[in-house]
Amino acid sequence: MSKDYYKTLGVDKNASTEEIKSAYKKLALRYHPDKNKGDKTAEEKFKEINEAYQVLSNPEKRSSYDQFGTADFSGGNRQGFDFGGAGRGFDGFNFSSFGEEGFGDIFDAFFGGGRRKKKRGSDIEIIISLTFEEAVFGAEKEISYSVLDECPNCQGRGGENMKTCKQCNGSGKIVKATRTILGSFSQTTICPGCNGRGETPENKCRNCSGAGRTRQQKTLNVKIPAGVNNDSSIRIDSAGEAGEDGSPRFGEAGKGDLYLRIKVKPHKEFSRRGYDIYSEKEISFSSAALGEKIEVNTIYGPVQLNIPAGTSSHTEFRLKDKGVLHPTRKTKGDHFILIKIKVPKKLTREEKELLEKWKKISD
Repeated sequence: MSKDYYKTLGVDKNASTEEIKSAYKKLALRYHPDKNKGDKTAEEKFKEINEAYQVLSNPEKRSSYDQFGTADFSGGNRQGFDFGGAGRGFDGFNFSSFGEEGFGDIFDAFFGGGRRKKKRGSDIEIIISLTFEEAVFGAEKEISYSVLDECPNCQGRGGENMKTCKQCNGSGKIVKATRTILGSFSQTTICPGCNGRGETPENKCRNCSGAGRTRQQKTLNVKIPAGVNNDSSIRIDSAGEAGEDGSPRFGEAGKGDLYLRIKVKPHKEFSRRGYDIYSEKEISFSSAALGEKIEVNTIYGPVQLNIPAGTSSHTEFRLKDKGVLHPTRKTKGDHFILIKIKVPKKLTREEKELLEKWKKISD
């Protein structure tokens, strides 16, 4: 029974050579035996992936496979990689010691990679405190924070009189030949002498001791948008730490981001759920029984609320569009007011007499 190699690699029958190679690399990383020790299913899957790649990566074999629907190419010239045996075509490398990035670096080296990658700086997070009103309406805030940034003395270069690195001759890379059962491969790594810069300072910067970064105090004016809530986050691009490399050629693109974690102070009268606001209002027994117009507070100022006659305690009223502005929908939430009937603890003689009369009438 013929095998569907396209399905094995998860690609379309019209997939390009690059798409096939990319799909193979991802699956090989996922199912390699060194990463799935003791997993026989993964080992068999890895062998199937390699078999499919040997066929689909070879134009002649792929053409025959597309035409005849078979993987039997006996007598043909078996080109490409031979991952026979238990599927351990990368013996000589301890894959278990690499994370996803490590796997990617190895495959980049095997498949024509090994280019110098930019070292992005770390993201940082600071907490910013807002009042209830500032969170609802937005605000402008000045924030100060400590960050590792490019050394102002050497502009991140680590020193003066930059010279071509003698270890890598300015390439920023070291190429090492590696022999495996697959043959010889060139493995490319970052030059340890210059950390991939291709140059080293003749005189190290005294301010940063050649690191290219120093701890600095930064001050920013930031605009807090209306509608932010407690524990929401605001990202400010390229306001985080500078990359370890410190090379000016990486510029702002090499910096991490700054995240502002919002903490909203409690309000003495209002609370919030999503974009709706909640509050409570006490009214007298007579107002609830007879009905009355009362004044209630909202974040937009006082408004009149009509209390119908016979209103029970814990009745909730809605004030439409008196809540928080939604930042993307541009619509407002509502304000919900919970009515509570206030029961007096002390009554005058006249009040007691009136209530006694009312009780006799109501009974």
